[in-house]
Amino acid sequence: MPRGDLGSILLAGGLALCAGAAVAQQRPATPLRAGAGDAASADVRADEIERRMRPEERTVLTHGLWAIPLIPKIRIPSDAVLGAGYIAGIPRLGVPALRETDASLGVSYIANLRNDGATAMPSATAMGSTWNLDLIRRGGALIASEARAKGFNVLLGGGINLMRDPRNGRTFEYFGEDPLHSGLLGGAAIEGTQSQHVMSTVKHFALNAQETGRHAVDGRIADDAFRMSDLLAFELAIERGQPGSVMCAYNRVNGAPACGSDYLLNRVLKADWRYSGFVMSDWGAVDAVEFALAGLDQQSGAQIDKQIFFAKPLADAAARDPAYATRLADMNRRILRSIYAVGLDAYPPVKAPIDFAVNGAVARAVADQSIVLLRNRGGLLPLSKDVRSIVVIGGYADAGVLSGGGSTQVQPEGGPSVSLPMGGEGLLAKYNNQTYHGTAPLAAIRALAPKAKVTFVDGRYPAEAAAQAKAADVAIVFATQWMAEGSDVPDLSLPGGQDTLIAAVAAANPKSIVVLETGGPVLMPWLDRTGAVLEAWYGGVRGGDAIAATLFGDV
Repeated sequence: MPRGDLGSILLAGGLALCAGAAVAQQRPATPLRAGAGDAASADVRADEIERRMRPEERTVLTHGLWAIPLIPKIRIPSDAVLGAGYIAGIPRLGVPALRETDASLGVSYIANLRNDGATAMPSATAMGSTWNLDLIRRGGALIASEARAKGFNVLLGGGINLMRDPRNGRTFEYFGEDPLHSGLLGGAAIEGTQSQHVMSTVKHFALNAQETGRHAVDGRIADDAFRMSDLLAFELAIERGQPGSVMCAYNRVNGAPACGSDYLLNRVLKADWRYSGFVMSDWGAVDAVEFALAGLDQQSGAQIDKQIFFAKPLADAAARDPAYATRLADMNRRILRSIYAVGLDAYPPVKAPIDFAVNGAVARAVADQSIVLLRNRGGLLPLSKDVRSIVVIGGYADAGVLSGGGSTQVQPEGGPSVSLPMGGEGLLAKYNNQTYHGTAPLAAIRALAPKAKVTFVDGRYPAEAAAQAKAADVAIVFATQWMAEGSDVPDLSLPGGQDTLIAAVAAANPKSIVVLETGGPVLMPWLDRTGAVLEAWYGGVRGGDAIAATLFGDV
């Protein structure tokens, strides 16, 4: 069966799900593939280096810092790259430092602290709408290649959590609600990432279904239902992609913190699935040194926890307790094994220029294949390129396309075309600005319909927009729903009175088209009054071009 034929895979997988679940605990997971090309296996090398570690070196790999210069009293090492994380290496033993960047949609902008840009891919929900494993694999390789060119060797992606509540602020970072679909696409993204000798980190393990109260929420689910849903998505992604690391989540699962869950980390991941890589914490998710015994191997961004538990406290525990000593040796072996299996030591990242034109073409291909036609009354679409007049309304369509906020925020070279403050104070306030970037739909529409009179109305006043729509042959409303890490949206309506705007435009012109740039599903109370509706998600650096090409039938 071709690996790119997701439809065939899903059909066969769906028929086999019941039987597969019954034997899931008996089926051994494929071990991490060695990527360095060395004669010795990653296991043998990891065992050898772990035995040679001195006592003071045994907690070097087990904790790291958040590598941004905004936290008082934290010194960023000179060999670090500003970004999500840094774990020191052990030069004496030839062990490289781990330089980590967010995330699944491109190399994170990190509030422009590095003063650089990257190729912004469409959202993962858009990727999921392509159903194209080969294209997602290419996207993973693209992001990893840009990470390498910036000096990183670990990518904190991809996200495999299922869409259990569409209000989840990180819905746009995930492929969808189906475990088979998410697992297969996630596995392809991981394969692409690690083909560039950049370690992939599958996250957030597990049941991370909301952002509001994410440190306190307790997801309670029976074992069988869990293994047929969220865990199945992770199992498939890990089995097919073999990521070097798994990131545990902030939330609790059946009462225990996910990063301190013996059930999740020891029983399911390492025993049942025989996962041979390591588990890193999410940033600020570790509460005690006992998390090590529960299966956590590395404390990430340790300076924002109450204590750096996996440094001196872990070393002291290992000195007095054989259980901790055994566990510490295993922690080091797992981290080392992933380093060697992915080839981080043999293929260190080298800073280099990035060909944004070539990479932008991959982002465009994803955007082209991701757009979903939700309504097309009377064959309104595709539009004729001989149309005489078009009014484009709202959504900052004159500037760019919307992107999701938080740690996965990506910006192209030159930064955002629109950046809207969302409140807050301090140096990181702009970290969560609502941003638009990439190609502008308005310019792309004008390029494809050069004979048309194309005007733009910002949409703040529905009456003005309706008057312009009535005078035009076609009205195209761009509607946006911004989502971001850290909080959920309160409901599924379009914010800022956009539902009222769309209703007014549709009443004024039956040839009204709505283009949705959303993180996930939204309500459409105006649907029956519109001529056509496209779901364009967050379209990435070439999203505007893809939208225009779809409207006019080039795609």
